[in-house]
Amino acid sequence: MFEMRFIGLMTHGRIRDDSGANLWVVVFYNVPHPPHTPLLSIHKRDYDYARTTVHPISTGDNRCWKLEGKIYTDLGSGFPQAYANDGTPSTDLPDVKKLSEITNGKYVSEAVLKLDPALSENIAAIFILPPGNIYTEDWFQKKGQLKSATGAFCVARTILFQADPANDVAFTIITQAGSETIVLKNSAQAWFTNLPHANADHAHYETHRSFFEDPDKVTIDVVEDHPALKCEKGSSDPDRPQCTTGANFTVECSNTQWP
Repeated sequence: MFEMRFIGLMTHGRIRDDSGANLWVVVFYNVPHPPHTPLLSIHKRDYDYARTTVHPISTGDNRCWKLEGKIYTDLGSGFPQAYANDGTPSTDLPDVKKLSEITNGKYVSEAVLKLDPALSENIAAIFILPPGNIYTEDWFQKKGQLKSATGAFCVARTILFQADPANDVAFTIITQAGSETIVLKNSAQAWFTNLPHANADHAHYETHRSFFEDPDKVTIDVVEDHPALKCEKGSSDPDRPQCTTGANFTVECSNTQWP
């Protein structure tokens, strides 16, 4: 089974791009304060060194690549099938906040619709997901709350994508500098993260506004940690390959979805 997991400040957008294609994209944001680094991280055994054209960051058995530009795989594009927590098919990711509910944003950024992060200084990378299945895998230990309202709710931490390809999976990364390829084994477990650097604990949920045109004009109801309540489904941070120092993150550094 080929698996990709998504943790951190990013938006899963179900869009129709400029060509009219219906796509599921993952938008990774540039966050200068506190600094975040979008990364693809794996264990060394999970990639094909000979067919990969860009050198990874290496730390022990871990291999990582900084994410930038437009990213897609040779598995094709389309809508992964989302599933609810009870295993039934769904149109949404459970316990992932919808930008249509917490912002007044209406017009998706031109950078997203054109699949070109270079059109926005706020967007680092756009990944076009292939067909497969996608779920919420785990939750933050603390519940979240909206800054403007009372009440608390569980917040999804890790989003899991699964597919069963017959062959290894080639990722193409297109930037202004050119094109690169990363080849992962068809049994790989890959982690896509956008997390703050170690000991960075500052508000940055507002960055999700960058999914829209004129983000400075978009209002957003920030999700933040509830000071006391724990999520009954919550668990400790999952073990994952890392090439940088540890990251301190809370519900403010969680996935969103559109619409």
